[in-house]
Amino acid sequence: MNILNNRRKRTASIGTLTPDSVSPPDTWVDVDISTTDYARRRRELMEMMADLRSMGADTLIDLPAVVVIGGQSGL
Repeated sequence: MNILNNRRKRTASIGTLTPDSVSPPDTWVDVDISTTDYARRRRELMEMMADLRSMGADTLIDLPAVVVIGGQSGL
């Protein structure tokens, strides 16, 4: 999980360069995805699943064993 805490996101300006323009340097911005609203909501959902299991809800309904939450980005 520690791997997710210090993900780095590469950012660079994309545009057309002319002979007079200078290419901007590549910069790295620290991104801590564990503190985003998205991560908070996912933790809440995982806690809810654990609570349902602890109350025996899985004897009444089928609870998923693997949950894939979110999307995939091509960036």
